[in-house]
Amino acid sequence: MNFVFGVAHPGKAAVLSTHRLDSLDLINKEAIHETGHVLGLQHCNNECVMQFSNSLYEAKAKPATLCERCWSLVTFL
Repeated sequence: MNFVFGVAHPGKAAVLSTHRLDSLDLINKEAIHETGHVLGLQHCNNECVMQFSNSLYEAKAKPATLCERCWSLVTFL
């Protein structure tokens, strides 16, 4: 991995590093992503905040919201 923005353990907790995150919008996006992992979501290939990011560019390019599929998985919890 080129970058680690955060790490999460499903059902337990997450840690987010803001060291490379250069805006509040990006911090919020990565916080949503790590919270998704805590709730049991995996990385997603859709236009989704749960997309895997291997660079700052990829993190900025992904949307800030869950896709319909991931949202439906979270609402069943």
